[in-house]
Amino acid sequence: GGRLQVLATALVALSLPLFSSHAGGLSAAAEEVEEPFQDHFICHCIYTSNKWLHLITDLLAATAGRTIPQLLASAGQDGGASATKLLKLVQRRSCDREAKAYADTELEFDTGRLDMLAGSSKMDGGAKVELMEFCIPGQVVLSLLCAHQFVLRGDMGPALRWAFATQHLLSFVEPCMDDEAPFPLRVADINAWVRRWVAQPLPQYAPERKAEILATLS
Repeated sequence: GGRLQVLATALVALSLPLFSSHAGGLSAAAEEVEEPFQDHFICHCIYTSNKWLHLITDLLAATAGRTIPQLLASAGQDGGASATKLLKLVQRRSCDREAKAYADTELEFDTGRLDMLAGSSKMDGGAKVELMEFCIPGQVVLSLLCAHQFVLRGDMGPALRWAFATQHLLSFVEPCMDDEAPFPLRVADINAWVRRWVAQPLPQYAPERKAEILATLS
């Protein structure tokens, strides 16, 4: 409640121009293409909240070296305890059908505000703390789980919206998530999973084809 409101306020406050030029024109140095500012704090999370610790622990227990689609495809068949744990983890998520709120929250899914942060070096310490409590790597994982929740229901429209939400959130932390965040998912694997939605049409959904569809996405 209160923390989410503070986060929203902090994000709005960051609507600052990222570039400016002097009246006399740009210098030769300024005309050069600069490397975008990167601060890996954006991949850091504050783990005093049990929310993220529980998520990491549950994922480690459930995945055991297998991909999420592989495990869900085997749930209820021969997937064993790990697949069942992952299935319950997916089903527990609170996911808006339109992907207009971040997973497990009522906070508006407004990546336009997050876009303001990309490349910005103007965040003060308080805003950084709030962003780390928000935990973008954790939001990537939750969005991925929401996509699978709708796949399991055979509701492909919301599944696709959450797949693209996952991709958008990942774009903020892609350079540092593998090294800086302890979630048991690799950036390359998430990117490959999202690309499958675009590159190959999914089989027409039917309950008996659920395993096939999940296997297609693995």
